[in-house]
Amino acid sequence: MLTNVAKRFVFLLLFDLYELRYKLSNVLILYDDVLFFLQKVPDIVILKENNFQDKIRKMCTINDELYNKEFTSSKGTIPRASKCNAADRTNIDNKGSSMSFVDDNDICPIDVDASVAGDGMTNKSVRFPITAQERKNYTVICKLASSSQYAKCVIVDIGGCNLKFFSLGDSMALDHKVCTFVVNCICRKFFLDERPTISLKHYFFSCVSVVFMSDSDDYSYIERCFNGAASVLPLPLCELLFFPVLYCEHWFLFVVDLKQKMFLFLDSYFSKDDDYSVLTRRKLIPRFCHAWDMFVGSNVDFQHFKIAYPRVPKQSNTVDCGVFVIKFMEIWHFGADLRKDFSAEDIPNIRIQIVNDLLMSEHNKADRVVVTNFHGQV
Repeated sequence: MLTNVAKRFVFLLLFDLYELRYKLSNVLILYDDVLFFLQKVPDIVILKENNFQDKIRKMCTINDELYNKEFTSSKGTIPRASKCNAADRTNIDNKGSSMSFVDDNDICPIDVDASVAGDGMTNKSVRFPITAQERKNYTVICKLASSSQYAKCVIVDIGGCNLKFFSLGDSMALDHKVCTFVVNCICRKFFLDERPTISLKHYFFSCVSVVFMSDSDDYSYIERCFNGAASVLPLPLCELLFFPVLYCEHWFLFVVDLKQKMFLFLDSYFSKDDDYSVLTRRKLIPRFCHAWDMFVGSNVDFQHFKIAYPRVPKQSNTVDCGVFVIKFMEIWHFGADLRKDFSAEDIPNIRIQIVNDLLMSEHNKADRVVVTNFHGQV
């Protein structure tokens, strides 16, 4: 547990970095938010002097993602999707390994009707109906997200993962980006809804992918996550490992399919030939394999796993990627053509459903009365 003096020292370092990158003017708000972040991660320990800067940089990266919505526009841009030629892609992906790509048709056979209909195959009102009660809950939470009285009150507490009105309401409002708090809380909910011993799945917090995508040699956080997951079900006994990834303000889903021996990338914006995809898989795959060797150690020949980018519905803007990732985690299974299950047109209703699924979850220990008390005002 950090002392108050240590917390203030870390805060000053964090502030210096933020001042350079964001030129913040409201120091009091930042101070409050950083102290809140430190309270949520009480086990931060400075192990040795030469790793201190690495730990600060990692904390800043995670803190950026958790709180960027207070300091940046909710409609940030996604990096331009440029292409790699075949020769460059081969050098990047296959150098020193025997990994190869799987054709989409090997995962999901072509469906003529799906190909013709594209993303709008089914009426959204039929697929994702919303009740009047659900819409009221959603409207209240979005409104209270900007309330000085309620914004920082906890409305979701699932297995120790807390969401305040601001985090949930601001993330789920139309045309807003999803913050890491919401994605991590969803991961915890999925874990509790169906234990890994039954589902044969593990859902890892997005902070794991932050380490994978960084250049840090400090894997201590991944070690804790892997060991924690293994205490419920050893990783080699799982069929699917889900890693939601937030990189350059864009969410996608990295899936390790141990049963089918595949690395899967479910991305609602980029395709496998885009530079963004080449860069992210070049980082994720070897660093995941390294972490596996260090902390799991079972004899899995990842060098012969195949890489696949399954056909998925595509977003129609630059902000809905987080909602797509949540839905990918919920319904993905090998052989699925997710374009049949939902599309960009369904996202507004899916946002409402996500809010209500978290709010009304049997695992939610937070007091929901404040939401129902405001129903008459919406």
